[in-house]
Amino acid sequence: MKVNHSLKLVLMLYFISHLVAVFFVNLLGFTGFSSTPYIRLFFGLVLIVYFYIFIQNANYQLVIFNDFYMFFRVYVLLGFIWFIIGFSNFNFYFVTDFVYYVIFVLSFFVCAHLLTVDSYFESDLWLFICKLASFSSVFCVVMKVLGVNPPGTILLFIFVVFITIFFTKSNDNVEKYFWIITFSLLALVTVLNRAFYLQAILVFIVASFIRFNVYDYFKYFSFMFLSIVILYFSFDFISEYIIAGTQLERRISETINIFHSGISEEISIPMLQRLYEVQLVTEKFIESPWMLAFGFGFGPVLDMSSSIDASLKGSQLMGAEMTHNIHFLHASLLYRYGVLGVLVYLYMLLKVSRYILFIKKDFYENSLILFSALYILSAFVFSISASSTIYVDPVLPISLAILGASYFRSET
Repeated sequence: MKVNHSLKLVLMLYFISHLVAVFFVNLLGFTGFSSTPYIRLFFGLVLIVYFYIFIQNANYQLVIFNDFYMFFRVYVLLGFIWFIIGFSNFNFYFVTDFVYYVIFVLSFFVCAHLLTVDSYFESDLWLFICKLASFSSVFCVVMKVLGVNPPGTILLFIFVVFITIFFTKSNDNVEKYFWIITFSLLALVTVLNRAFYLQAILVFIVASFIRFNVYDYFKYFSFMFLSIVILYFSFDFISEYIIAGTQLERRISETINIFHSGISEEISIPMLQRLYEVQLVTEKFIESPWMLAFGFGFGPVLDMSSSIDASLKGSQLMGAEMTHNIHFLHASLLYRYGVLGVLVYLYMLLKVSRYILFIKKDFYENSLILFSALYILSAFVFSISASSTIYVDPVLPISLAILGASYFRSET
């Protein structure tokens, strides 16, 4: 089978299959957490089929070695251990976790190859990403109108493209896509959750730090302070006339109440659920301290029979009392991958943060690099209170591959 392999094709397959899967599971009546594995497995299997075709036909050789490839190789080696540990307690979530792991590894490997082999290098990749983000943003607006919630990871991708264009040198080729994305995000503001806004604030601050020099900081922070004051005093008007009755209004009010009154069952059952999950993870490691180094591998579950969150217990794929999804990122990483896995991910974050300093030197010429670095940071912040993104989002390893390939090219 003859295929013109490219990173563009990988991204197109992922976005199309992801959006199509969301529509189909909604048509079939799947809702809540139980629909998520089917969506992810669908686009995951589409990508695996493509990667299989690539490996069968491409003359590949990954010979580059730098910090990003070092992370990849250690991650692969640890994967064998997580597989063995998880297989000893085999269940359906072991299969899903292993599939997600394979997608992560193959996404990095294939895209790193495509980006580091001259014949596959695409100088217009950033323009393509902007086009893809603008198309996806319009499609997400259509989904909202039809009563279907747009996928969070797609919205994350769209926002990072938006912020990258906003802070980089103006380019007539991408300006029209910027405005399409801007108006689409405004139309989607009521379906965005707290995790999205948290990462948006952090990414905006980081991008601003890179963009401005020291003499601009006073003006920048003055603008930020004024914006916060205006939003604070206009919240009552916004909540009553713009976002009244929406998920966003409920989440903001809930967060404000937590700051004012602390966490209570009446205020935040979801927050209590997250703390309960951390408690169970702690108890698991107290019972089996020898598991702390490598974690419980692929597919571990927690017994939710004592949870007070009825919505969670009624929507699990493996029965009402077993959950695989641990919301807080630190607890999830530790439970699945242990201390060594946490250190590997921290190493990746450290290298991405250091790479941002390189971006600062040639900011206007590095839109693609900036996008990749900001996307990785965004994915982690987005996952702090809902951890699954970092395990299943193929754009994360693709971004790592872009950084690794660009670092290699800057050194040769």
